[in-house]
Order: sequence, then C-alpha cells, then structure tokens
Amino acid sequence: MVIGLGHPRCGTGFTASLLQANGVDVRHEDIGPEGIVSWMQVAKRGPAPWGNTLTEYPPGARVFLVARSPLASLNAVATENQQIRSIGLRSQLLWERRRVDLFAWPNQTAGDGIYDFFGWAVASLAWWYDICFDDRPEIVFRIEHPEDDALLSRLVGRPISRAGKHVWQNAYGPHKKSGRLEFPLDQLGRVRKEHLAKLVETSERLGYPEDAARFRDYL
Repeated sequence: MVIGLGHPRCGTGFTASLLQANGVDVRHEDIGPEGIVSWMQVAKRGPAPWGNTLTEYPPGARVFLVARSPLASLNAVATENQQIRSIGLRSQLLWERRRVDLFAWPNQTAGDGIYDFFGWAVASLAWWYDICFDDRPEIVFRIEHPEDDALLSRLVGRPISRAGKHVWQNAYGPHKKSGRLEFPLDQLGRVRKEHLAKLVETSERLGYPEDAARFRDYL
C-alpha cells in the first residue's frame, strides 16, 4: 500500500490522479485498494472532513510526501483557509502536535477583527509539513518537477509518467465556494518571525531552496 501525505492546495489531488492514470488504484482523500493520497491522512483519525483516512499504517506501507512550491502556493492556501472544515482540522492538529495555536491573539497580524488568512497560510505550510515529516516519508514528490516521476516510480514499483496522460488538477474556478484571495509578497513582513523561520526550514527540507531564500529576505 502507498500512502501520500501533503498539505491542502499543494498537489495531493494531482498526485492521486497521476498514480491512477498509471494504473495504481489509489484514492484521493479516501482509501483505495492500493492506497490513499490525502493531506488529512497525517491525522490518522478514520472519518475526515472529506472522505476517510487510515487510523494506522499497515505493514509494508510505503509513505511519501507530496509537495508544491510553498512560495507559489501561499495565496491558494490563504484562499483554502476560508473553508472552516479545512482550517479547523489543521488548527486542531497543529495545536495537538506542535502546540501552535493559529488563532491565539499573539499570532494574529492582519489587524483587529480581520481574519488572518495569509498569516495562517504561512504557519500552516510551515508546521503541517513539519508534522508530515514525523511519519518519515521515503521520498518528497514535488509536483512541478517531472523528474520526480522517477522517484514515484521506484516507490510504487511500476513506471509512473505524466507524459501523454490526462491528469486532474484542482484549478480555481466559479465552482469554488469562496472567492480567491490574492496577497502581495510583502505581506510576509507582517507575519510572526517564528512561523516564517519555520517556513524557511520547511521549504529547504521539501527541496525548494529558492523559496527558502525569498522567505529569508523577510526575517
């Protein structure tokens, strides 16, 4: 069984579709005959806000981590943070596993009475991926890097390629329940430095040194 972890709006749907297109019977945000690819799987709670997760990993399970450029995904994650079930689960697990309280007053930097969707995105990307690393994934699969298909191939034991395949992507459109949010990069200057420093570290661990360098400019 293969188990893919990740962060919302960072490629788990794409990766599940890629595996399916290459004959691996996994599910996105649910349990399939050959595995699951879901950002919620790291919680190991069975029923999830969407679909289901394994409560424990079966013997021989091969765990990997799906990643997308943290810099490129910041606004998508900020937009996702408008979904109460999504940010609710992440905030609960961040508190349980890392004692990071997204909603504590000292963490709010967007102004009095304003939801800090961007600040939450920084902290969530930094610390949620940190939790994912606790499960010791064998590889990090970066969705923007076709050369990483070879890593996925070795993990699942069969050829995986996006070339010539129709692979689903979670494109933003009018079907979405909330409006798309766009924040300029200089908003990084207002977020808590401890969360931004953690995002620098996380970006490096995921294999995005250029992102880490950009984030470091705002420390």
